[in-house]
Amino acid sequence: MRPELELMEKIEQYLKGEMTDPGKASFESQIANDPALAEQVKLQADIMRGIERNILKQKIQIAGKRFRWGVNARKWGLGGLSVAVILSVVFFYDKNASHHYAYEGKSLPEYNEQGEKKWADADRNIPAQIFLLNASKDTVIETKGGIVMAVPAHVFLDENGNPVDGRIELAVKEALDPATIMKAGLSTRSGNNLLESGGMFFTDARKDGKILKIDPAHGIYAEIPTDNNRPGMQLFNGKRTMSGNIDWINPKPLEHDLVPVDIQMLNFYPPHYLDSLQQWGYDRMNKKFTDSLYYSLARLFANETEYIGPASKPIMENEKSSGKMSKSEFLDKLLKNGSSQPRKYYSTDTITSSADSSISETCYGINPSKIKAIWNEKFQNTILATREFEERLYWIHVYRDPAIFDLYVNNLDKSLSVIDSLAALIWHGGSDVYKIFSSFASRHDGKVQNGSKQFEMLREYYQNKARAFTEAIAKTENEFWGKQAQLDDEALDRRTKHETDSINRMAQNFREELRLNIKEAYRQLGYDTAIVPRPGTSAYRAQVTTTGWCNVDRYVTESTITRTSLNYTEPGTGKKAIINYLPVSVQVDQWKQYDRLNVYLLPDRLTSFMRLDGIEGKYTEKLDELMRYKLICIAYKDEQAYFYSKDTIEAKDYSTIILTPAGKDELNKKLNSAGNFTQSSFLDRENDFALFDITDQKRQKYNLGLQELTRRATELIFPCYSRQQPITNTEQRK
Repeated sequence: MRPELELMEKIEQYLKGEMTDPGKASFESQIANDPALAEQVKLQADIMRGIERNILKQKIQIAGKRFRWGVNARKWGLGGLSVAVILSVVFFYDKNASHHYAYEGKSLPEYNEQGEKKWADADRNIPAQIFLLNASKDTVIETKGGIVMAVPAHVFLDENGNPVDGRIELAVKEALDPATIMKAGLSTRSGNNLLESGGMFFTDARKDGKILKIDPAHGIYAEIPTDNNRPGMQLFNGKRTMSGNIDWINPKPLEHDLVPVDIQMLNFYPPHYLDSLQQWGYDRMNKKFTDSLYYSLARLFANETEYIGPASKPIMENEKSSGKMSKSEFLDKLLKNGSSQPRKYYSTDTITSSADSSISETCYGINPSKIKAIWNEKFQNTILATREFEERLYWIHVYRDPAIFDLYVNNLDKSLSVIDSLAALIWHGGSDVYKIFSSFASRHDGKVQNGSKQFEMLREYYQNKARAFTEAIAKTENEFWGKQAQLDDEALDRRTKHETDSINRMAQNFREELRLNIKEAYRQLGYDTAIVPRPGTSAYRAQVTTTGWCNVDRYVTESTITRTSLNYTEPGTGKKAIINYLPVSVQVDQWKQYDRLNVYLLPDRLTSFMRLDGIEGKYTEKLDELMRYKLICIAYKDEQAYFYSKDTIEAKDYSTIILTPAGKDELNKKLNSAGNFTQSSFLDRENDFALFDITDQKRQKYNLGLQELTRRATELIFPCYSRQQPITNTEQRK
């Protein structure tokens, strides 16, 4: 969702009282300190109340809303006209002008709009508002009381039934509140029946003083402002009586055409989806992310078939014994033939059920691919690109019935109220779904005026795209998790090899250090160092029964393994062999800032390096006095390397070792010159693995997070699926 739309949603939550107390207090503080925000809040409040339209028209650009308006006047709807930008220029009657108008103030022409010399008291008591229009252009006018009229080009006809051109005068009288109605002497009766009025108005059009008629094939689209849009309101024609009153006759149900808005401004996600993402710490404003996560759940529908009702119980008695009927066939029956009795529509646009599952076990919902198929420019200027459909989609998501969703998508050429009635019809009268959609039907919401051929094409597009999206998403998901499984296997192989290499390296170091220590012990005891046995050879595995070298070797071996000083006295001769292991410690400064920190010693008498163990940035080891050691520290923050080295270290504590950043080439150069050739080679391989491991740990962490997020989103949107089949790592890799 774009930032300006996010702000508008936040303002709407504030104005509707939907914010928590802390959130409300914080937002009110922002309003108090931000004049521009305060102005936007005031503007949106005006829009929501549907008042002060003349002011709103000047401020629409500030609000940042984008509306797409067509040239056909019947495209204008209730929600849009309250904030419509008037493009055509119209003029009120100027009382100082020399031109004579048919209506001037409360004065009346000799003949009324019917060509009769009959006027009611209201005609005389309510002043006229005069608009000068170009009859050949589409024009929108707005009265002082807020009535908005969309006047199509050539809608006015002369006495011969021909469209007129040029300048015409349109007179409007209005009585929109009880006080004005009573002062004007207007009645609120239709015969003997008392009416609840939502407002009254009068129109009369003339050209050069001659009475014009409205083309009944087109008509003028009018919007009467109201703060309470009550269901069941009707439009009456006024008939003047001999007593000077007006009797209201010929009632017609009110049905307003819908105003399409930018479909990308609408929220087609399931309820609480964006709010939950925000609570989980994700960016709800990143639509690329929110779309990707939501649409990925379409994989749950990849291998399912839609059925009508349980296979063992046919939904309609006259159907074939199998009891199965496609969704489109069932809906076509409703649309073409109606139904004498409401029947429950059981949908298995399922995730887990099979054809013969019982309804109580069925898990169903709206396939995210179906949402993806309609949430694009292809469905601009249809009933789907309206606030009214957005409101219905909320409840479709709540009840998770794809039958109702398909009902709206497959009948784009029909009025919303007609589809609402069908949605209510396929549910039992006592259900909550029936009540919700019956309530929608009572509002008489109309349709967007477009060609039926276009709608048929869109219906086919929707069906093909929904199927293609589901297959593509499932394929992409399977390929992704298949690739991750392959990477997991490769990473396991590489880690196993690295662990094996590390074990071999440490064994090699031990053998070399043990041989060095034995040779030094032999020297101190006066033995021939030329015949020192090689550790690990068959000489150490032979059965011996004498003393001498064997005892020396055992003590040296224990000293080398435990890295403790050797102090051996030979029995009989009293000669001593002493080899000291001396402690050293290294404390790395700012160790917490690194993702990974390795400390190495490079002994001058060994082939490879020694990697030190540490806790909270402090690393310790025992130094063999027979060798000299070089210290190397390598750390990573993300993929940025940090380095420290010291050529010779002694047996003491080194505190506050500070690492400095090093580029990749610089680090390679330092490692290549760190020790002898084999040590440098081992360090290069060690560092390469560290870089690989950092990247792979990120990958695995991301995948774990994605699996957890997918599980949460699935539980939120399809809770029945989560209860039946929890998402596992194995499942995602299928």
